[in-house]
Amino acid sequence: MTTWLPDADCAGVVVDFDGDVFNATTAGAVLAVVALNWVQQEEDDGPCLEAIRIGLTVSAGRDEVVRRWPRFAARGARDGLVSFVSVPLVDAAGTHGSMSLYSRRTGPFTAEEVDYAVVLAHELCRGLGDYRRDHRG
Repeated sequence: MTTWLPDADCAGVVVDFDGDVFNATTAGAVLAVVALNWVQQEEDDGPCLEAIRIGLTVSAGRDEVVRRWPRFAARGARDGLVSFVSVPLVDAAGTHGSMSLYSRRTGPFTAEEVDYAVVLAHELCRGLGDYRRDHRG
């Protein structure tokens, strides 16, 4: 994805507007990410939703993903996406969703990669917060 996140093969965003959680990954996104986000919504469980619910970064390699979210893991494995990091999009106004990075590497993202993901999520959250503030009735 970048030199800062060399093991991030693709990314996705799940947005929570007032309790309505939806897949914000759009046209041009890797279809596998869209499918993984839909699996989480169907199951009402998965790393992106967990990051939203607990307000903490969730990161796992292949073995932990298989143990915690077997249907999510099976869907990801079909496209070779086996590890991830999901970062909640949280600011003073609340939780706006989560940003996830997916990898074909079997181990979890490194601490440095997680730190970079947190910085990216913070910037994304600022944009979503501005949008939410500007578009409220």
